[in-house]
Amino acid sequence: LLGAKTAGAVRRVQERLGRLFHNSYLHRPPQQITLQFYRKTYAAQYGNAKFGNHMVYTITQRGADIAFADDPDRRGQISWQTRLHKRQFLNLWHALMISDFHVPLSLLTSKTHGATLDRWQQGEDINRHAPKVEVRSRGGMIKKTVNPDAYFILEKNGNVSHFFLEVDRSTMTTTRYTEKLQAYWQLWKEKKHASHYGIGKNTGFRVLTVTISEARAENLRQAAKKADDVGKGSNMFYFACSHHFDFSKPETILQAVWKTPGGEDKKSIA
Repeated sequence: LLGAKTAGAVRRVQERLGRLFHNSYLHRPPQQITLQFYRKTYAAQYGNAKFGNHMVYTITQRGADIAFADDPDRRGQISWQTRLHKRQFLNLWHALMISDFHVPLSLLTSKTHGATLDRWQQGEDINRHAPKVEVRSRGGMIKKTVNPDAYFILEKNGNVSHFFLEVDRSTMTTTRYTEKLQAYWQLWKEKKHASHYGIGKNTGFRVLTVTISEARAENLRQAAKKADDVGKGSNMFYFACSHHFDFSKPETILQAVWKTPGGEDKKSIA
């Protein structure tokens, strides 16, 4: 995000990150070595040039002590090093996919595109008390927890839109992913989005799924036709491949690159 928002100063940002690393304020997760190989493999397979060679840094205990020096309560809730050692490369990839969407979205709303990112929440900020709903599966009714990767509010031209983000690395079967989407549908039917996320009871929301390939996006889109009660496909669910979103062209997020189970035409989200 720093490099993307500082035009012409990427090298300077990298030098500063390097100094913070060598002074033990930041850490370079060793899992990213495996991650880079894995991402390049997928890039070759899917023709996705977006899988790059960016160096990933995480904050250390020493860095957190300084960053949260004025907020001891928040500092006490964070154990960065413990999480760092437990994080496997696929989880790291998952976190990067969220960032690869969040950064262009932030850049988009910081420029002259008439859009404002009113709220962005992820992780424990929204999933600490995640709602549970019942959905139908092959074995009968099961309970599902709604754990979005992120929740954000976007305002453009006076219109306020609510979104849940799901990033998909093709590690889940289409059946299980459809159950995940069914949970969102049930969340809306039971109006639990109002009590858990502060969205108005009569206000809708959309679920954005970002995948690593066009083929995967299409497979999930077709499967999602079974996620609503009617079974014809709801425009609540949007799908797109991650290669559409790039730091250099953040406006693509708002363009017609998304498809829903409700039709074949590409749609925009704003």
